Amino acid sequence: AGDIGLALQNVESALEIAPRLPEALIAKGDLLVENEQIDEATWIYSMVLEQDSASEDLKERALLARGRAYIDLEDPVSDHLAEHDLSRVTGSLCWRAGMELARLNVDRQRLPRAYLLHRKLLERMRKQGALIAGDVTKNEVATLHLRYAQIAMKLGREVAEVEDSLRSARELSEDEE
Repeated sequence: AGDIGLALQNVESALEIAPRLPEALIAKGDLLVENEQIDEATWIYSMVLEQDSASEDLKERALLARGRAYIDLEDPVSDHLAEHDLSRVTGSLCWRAGMELARLNVDRQRLPRAYLLHRKLLERMRKQGALIAGDVTKNEVATLHLRYAQIAMKLGREVAEVEDSLRSARELSEDEE
């Protein structure tokens, strides 16, 4: 895992030189999350989102990171904020954001919502290709299929639907080996 304290010192040194450097702010936020300082981390990510000079890519990364951090707070208001942030992520990180949203709903036992999110993600992947520009690995897609099948079984969905997802997960994980 490394020395979070030392890493934070290095990031702070960079921020002394360039206090609004988006890359350093995101790194600081990530370290704060790792150090379980979630509230401060969400504030740091917000600083990146408010910068006009930050690239869209960096803003997307900050939005995804802030959404993940909100999930870690584990309260209804933070869950709502996480869903709001993660649903706004576009571009190359939209798959990751969608997977985080689905995970949030599974973790909170909101199975009908998780089921719909998984189904929507899998449909988008089928239409646009299983691996979108290398942003999602085969194992991640296989995991998505597995979670979808598990949720479908718990909700009593059709056996064929569950079997299709399990078959896809198995094929993807065999390809990865």
